[in-house]
Amino acid sequence: MEGTNMDPSSNAASQNQPQNQSQPAQQKSNIITKSIPKNFIIFWAILTLIFLYYKRYLLIYPTGYFELEFVGIAITLSVQYFRLFCGSRGNKNEASLITFFFILLCLPCLIGHIYYVILQTYALAFEVIMGVIIVLCIIIELLLAFFASIDFRSLEKAQ
Repeated sequence: MEGTNMDPSSNAASQNQPQNQSQPAQQKSNIITKSIPKNFIIFWAILTLIFLYYKRYLLIYPTGYFELEFVGIAITLSVQYFRLFCGSRGNKNEASLITFFFILLCLPCLIGHIYYVILQTYALAFEVIMGVIIVLCIIIELLLAFFASIDFRSLEKAQ
C-alpha cells in the first residue's frame, strides 16, 4: 500500500494523459493537411526563384527578361495565395459568391503557370514537370469549385 498513490485527482490526471496527447497530434495533423496547397505554392516559388537565378548565371538572358520573370513569379504567387484564401473561405462558409471569386482567380493563375511551363525564356525539365502538375491541380480545383458553387447557390436559394 505504501507504493500506491491513493489521491483520486492524480489517478484522473493519469487517465486523461493519453487523450490530451492524442488531441495535439490530431490538431497538428489537421494544420498540416489544411496547408498543403499553400506549402506547395511556397515550394514552387522558392524552387522557381532558385532555378531563375541559376539560369541567370548560367545562360544569357535578353535585356529585361529576367526582371519580368521575377515580377511574374511575385504576381503569380500573390494571386495564388489570394485564390487559395478565397477557395478555403468559400468552402467553409458554403458561399457561392466567394467561390465565384475563387473561380475567377483560377484563370490568372492558370495563365501564369502556363507561361512558366511553355513561354518562359529558358525552362528546365523539372520546372516543366512541376508546372504541368500545378496546372492540372488548378484545372481539377476549377471543376470542383464550379460544381460546389452550383450546390452552394442552390443551398442559398433554399434558405
